[in-house]
Amino acid sequence: MKKITVKTDLLKKSVQKLGAAINQKTTVPVLLNLLCRAADDSITFTASDTEMTVIDKLEATVEEPADFLVSFHVLQSLLSVCKEDTIELQVYKTLVKITSGKDVFDCKYKGKLEEFPAIKMPTGKTELLFEKEFISNLVEDKSIVLSVSDEPKEIVMSEGYKFLKLKRLVV
Repeated sequence: MKKITVKTDLLKKSVQKLGAAINQKTTVPVLLNLLCRAADDSITFTASDTEMTVIDKLEATVEEPADFLVSFHVLQSLLSVCKEDTIELQVYKTLVKITSGKDVFDCKYKGKLEEFPAIKMPTGKTELLFEKEFISNLVEDKSIVLSVSDEPKEIVMSEGYKFLKLKRLVV
């Protein structure tokens, strides 16, 4: 068993951002999960619908490095009622136990790590145009939003309850 502890308020903000890349109507069930990679003093969450990927890295207490999947919806539901300061993730071979105070949720893997799609990183020339305020928030929150496309397109990304329209992305 591998144990990871994360501050609840940071995880709530992260899950809100990650939700932008969760598609309820996906035909790839593994994409209803978050890919989690815990190492050193952080945990990185990745959500993807294959067109858009959101990656968020949080400070965490990590006893032993671990790569695992956790259901986005189970985690989101737990966080909506959580009143504790921290969430503990205990990673086993086939499930993740999510503990908050006296509440314990067993979250069995739905899919395998190998089924989670590889993230396409842009190659060649990349042009990104963002609002200045958005960039400062992005750096402050340690979030990365990546959408890969052959042609410019408008991207809408939520920041809290406010939606920001990004001018274009050319890859």
